[in-house]
Amino acid sequence: MVVRNSILFKERTLYCAISWLFAIGIIADWANTLGATPLLHAENLVVVMLLLFLPLRPVIFASIIVVVCFVLAFAPFPSAGVYWLQASPVWLASAVLGKHIANVIIPSCAFVLFQSLIIVGSATQLWWVSSFAATMQPVIVAWGIGALIGQMTRNERERAAAEIQNQQRAHQLEMLHVLHDSVANNLVYALARLRSFQSNTPAGNNLKDVGEIADVLALSLHELRQQVIIPTRRKLDLTDARPISSVQSPGPTPESTEHTLLQTIQSAAHRLHEQGFIGMPQVIGQVAHLAPSRIELISHCVREVGGNIIKYGMPGPYALAIDTDEQTISILSSNRCSTPHPHEQSSKFTDIDAGTSTGLRLITEEISRAGGTVSTSQESGEWTIFISIPSGSHPPVPSESFNSSDNGSEA
Repeated sequence: MVVRNSILFKERTLYCAISWLFAIGIIADWANTLGATPLLHAENLVVVMLLLFLPLRPVIFASIIVVVCFVLAFAPFPSAGVYWLQASPVWLASAVLGKHIANVIIPSCAFVLFQSLIIVGSATQLWWVSSFAATMQPVIVAWGIGALIGQMTRNERERAAAEIQNQQRAHQLEMLHVLHDSVANNLVYALARLRSFQSNTPAGNNLKDVGEIADVLALSLHELRQQVIIPTRRKLDLTDARPISSVQSPGPTPESTEHTLLQTIQSAAHRLHEQGFIGMPQVIGQVAHLAPSRIELISHCVREVGGNIIKYGMPGPYALAIDTDEQTISILSSNRCSTPHPHEQSSKFTDIDAGTSTGLRLITEEISRAGGTVSTSQESGEWTIFISIPSGSHPPVPSESFNSSDNGSEA
């Protein structure tokens, strides 16, 4: 709405400047006219007033100006006559109407028609035909110029509207990531901790309270997914399937995203350890040379994979490795699962079908937009996911922030 109002304000300002400039020109000609009759004064006054009011309702007053100029040009009473078809007011009015219609085909056909009339009139010596057609040519040209401007303005409005829609969609997707990666996964972790505590604690009143809290968390998690995350995801799919514009507001710095990735890995390792999973996330290679958007994407993947291990995995050994080089970012996760994983039933690696998992669908779409792929495999109770993303970076810069040994000791 703000962009649209800004465009309208610019248009009205332009109309004011041009129409009032033309009005000043008519007044100057009017003042220099010798022996003007009262009727000629009235004609000039009417045209000047219409030009002054044109910015208020451009299409309406432009139509009136065209009609008035044609009436004055062919009026049976003494007037300036054909001058009004060769003056700036009718040209401006024609351009305004052409801009409103925004169709260059009509003035193009009219130009060809009147050009043909000029040729025919000259060949047949019907001078009034060729004279009228020649008089109309500037009006047609002004109409065509207005149509071109109208098409350009319409394209600009559509581009601005598409940009706003992309920004809104990007914001909604960001909020979905926050809801799923932070809120939903935190609820999953809290619920898992409570269930673990409940199963390892003797029966009693406190255990009953813990069970009630766990039920509330489970209900909250279900409502969050069913009433917020999934409906919003479906709405985004229905309203706009186009990729988000790459032109966004300034993003986070590489230093902040590296720190966030380290915290994400440490948090995932801690939560997995608390739930009885044995292992340590590993980062092989360096991430300092990666763009902040790529590091953020790795963080999203780690949160999603870690959350899935907690939700569907069987406590015990697991593997989570991130390997980066100049061309590719590879993320490999493997863990035991007691029941078939809901996202994959095949025993071979396949491109993932997002299915009904909102979190996996979000991250899969984000990886796809980055030019990457997600493949999964389940065989003999072992669930494996492999993510490959183009690094899209320049040669790596030496960094001590991330390496396999550091992560092994810090996590």
